[in-house]
Amino acid sequence: MFRFPAKHPFEDIVDFMIIEERESPTAFKLICSSGYHSGQTELVFPAEAKHECGGVSVAWLVENWSKWIYPGCGIESVKYVDCYPSNHGTTT
Repeated sequence: MFRFPAKHPFEDIVDFMIIEERESPTAFKLICSSGYHSGQTELVFPAEAKHECGGVSVAWLVENWSKWIYPGCGIESVKYVDCYPSNHGTTT
């Protein structure tokens, strides 16, 4: 899961998540996983994003974040959350 500052039409902070997608050349796509747009497909990864061992290449993500994923935020502002917990982002 990737969390980063965003602008309209997203909330101030948005979460994107990589999920499986059989129709994708990489077998993965990126969806919005927070707020009003939760569940919306943001990107079906192109063939060049595929890592040689499978999955999505981290190097490709870093190099292409502003071009393919979200141009309004540099990669340096993106936080990676491993094993996205169900209560992530909630306050008690």
